[in-house]
Formats: sequence, C-alpha cells, structure tokens
Amino acid sequence: MRRILPLPVLLGLASLLLIAAARALPAMQSDFYSERATRQEIGEFQQFLDDGGYRDPKYWRYPFRKDGGEIRFAQAAALFRDSTGRPGPAGWELGRFPKDQADFPVSGVSWFEAGAYCAYVGKALPTVHHWRKAAGFGIYSDILLFSNFASAGPARVGAHTGISGFGAYDMAGNVKEWC
Repeated sequence: MRRILPLPVLLGLASLLLIAAARALPAMQSDFYSERATRQEIGEFQQFLDDGGYRDPKYWRYPFRKDGGEIRFAQAAALFRDSTGRPGPAGWELGRFPKDQADFPVSGVSWFEAGAYCAYVGKALPTVHHWRKAAGFGIYSDILLFSNFASAGPARVGAHTGISGFGAYDMAGNVKEWC
C-alpha cells in the first residue's frame, strides 16, 4: 500500500495560493507557507529529502492512522516511497524529481508529507479558507477559465494565465490538492 490516507497534495499550488493568502491575511503571514513554487522550491523539497526529512520524526507533527488505528512513525514512514522504493514523492525515482520538471509543482505527496515539508521550512499548510481567500472566489472566479483543466497533465508553474485578485497563479486545475 502506497499511502496511509488518500489525500494527494500539491505543494506548488499551496505555495502559490499562500503568497496571495499572506497578502490577504497579513496578521497570519508567518503562520503558513508563503513561498512561490519555482525551481528553488523543488530544490528545497529535494533538500528536505536529502537532509533526511523523511527519516526525522520531528517534522511529522500529526498522528498517522491506518485501518482505524494509530500507527507509529517508523511504520508510516515506510509507506512514503517513490517509484523505486526510496523515501520521497510517489512520482519521483531514485529520490530525485523527474528530469526536466524542475519548474513543475511538487506532486505525488500526501497531506502528511506536505505537512512535514512545511515544518522543515518553518511554515504550516494552508486551510481551505486560506485557499478560498487567495483564489478570490466570487468576483475573481474567472481564474478557472484560465487554469489547467484542458491539458493531459501538469504544466509548468505559471504557464497558465489564470491569476487571482491577490496575484496568485495556478490556483486550480494543475494537479490535485487535498481538502
């Protein structure tokens, strides 16, 4: 079994939406991840992996549950593996992100993995309320018209012109997110 909970996440999306959420909710700015998803972020996630983030329980702040019960960190960590069986996002190989995808959003990670990465960089995951604020639901819902819904797969960060009223790109349709 690859995942503990079916909660796919998009760190690239979370990063972009939180840029806007940080602007919209300045009092909460330091409370959640607010860096832009770029080559540097992919590199930062790679650094998290290389620094042993998948082996260090201090970054994994939430209890793991499987089959109705709580399991220990060591059991859970064994489930977060890349396609070659090494620790890392599901779509990576040999502990590395796919070639020529340095400017794509990080995908293939669970909510737990995303949370551990955010703890590593001293931030926290956004809530759905942060996302809604950053996406500009209502008057700014046109972002859906200019987002990645027609493609066969993920696109480079910022490749689509959908932008929220807070200046956040890629708020919808690039890869899955958790809810």
